Amino acid sequence: MLVNMIRDGYCKKERLNKQIEMGIMPAGTQLAERMWFLPDPIVLAPAAKATLGKKMELYAGMVENLDYHIGRLINYLKEIGEYEILSSSSLVITEPKEMIFLK
Repeated sequence: MLVNMIRDGYCKKERLNKQIEMGIMPAGTQLAERMWFLPDPIVLAPAAKATLGKKMELYAGMVENLDYHIGRLINYLKEIGEYEILSSSSLVITEPKEMIFLK
């Protein structure tokens, strides 16, 4: 599904509407403007569009994997009774090669 979404066109407006419908984002939330240095995929040549789509797929896969494993960590902490202590007194920062817990 993710590959098709990226290949067929990523629509931020549709995604925002879905998030508002699900209650993730408050009603009335507006999309941010595109940053000036990011190319508009509509005007890209097919080869550049394919490369951009592949990069988006790889990034989305990495984020999905990170989300899965952080979920596993949180579930484990809940099982051993350490989650409440961690969540009330710590900030978790993820770096490319390590996870940092700040008290």
